Amino acid sequence: MSICILAINTVTELCSISLLKEHKISTYQETTKNNHSNRILILINDLLKQNKIDLMEIDLLAFSYGPGNFTGIRIATGIAYSLAFGLSLKIVGISTLEILAQGVWRINKGTHVLTALDARIGKIYWGEYQRNEKGVWVNKINDCMLTPCDAIQRMRQIKKQRNTNNSWITSGNGWKINPILYTGHLLSLYASDISLPFSEDMLPLAQRALKQNKIIQVETANPIYLCN
Repeated sequence: MSICILAINTVTELCSISLLKEHKISTYQETTKNNHSNRILILINDLLKQNKIDLMEIDLLAFSYGPGNFTGIRIATGIAYSLAFGLSLKIVGISTLEILAQGVWRINKGTHVLTALDARIGKIYWGEYQRNEKGVWVNKINDCMLTPCDAIQRMRQIKKQRNTNNSWITSGNGWKINPILYTGHLLSLYASDISLPFSEDMLPLAQRALKQNKIIQVETANPIYLCN
């Protein structure tokens, strides 16, 4: 029996939602800097209409809890809370940076991904993801906020670690905004086409979370801001 998953992502300027129904993926997305709160519910309604499905038929609601834009995180969390509470839906929160890593796997089948998402204050949201043999993403450090110089220092440390792959694929718009990240270390970096998190890439992560029973309670659907 297939499950039906709705994924919501509003934590960057890309507002996107995806639906997995009977092994078919449908996605609506648009770029809007300050209008997520007005557009997201319209997009959800249009997507459900297109697929002739009601919210009551959703088995799992996935949302990106951050890091990312403060307002966008609050919108995603608020919608997830409202829909899950009102309809008794199961929900799962997914890291924005893990979504970026999953995007690299979808496009390039890359298993070692360094994520850098612009934090707009001269810093980046940073993650070091490796996909193991079970298809699970393991973050070598907790998602964090770093300066570009601190991220370069992290990459120097990766190079020094034993039995660590020195070839990584980069993901996130922080690399283009901070090209200095490609210098000052000895890692071999390959740029991907994934600059922003896509809701489509949340679906396999949500499926795994459901199988592993990593479903969260509505009252614990807390956003991750990584402010410092």
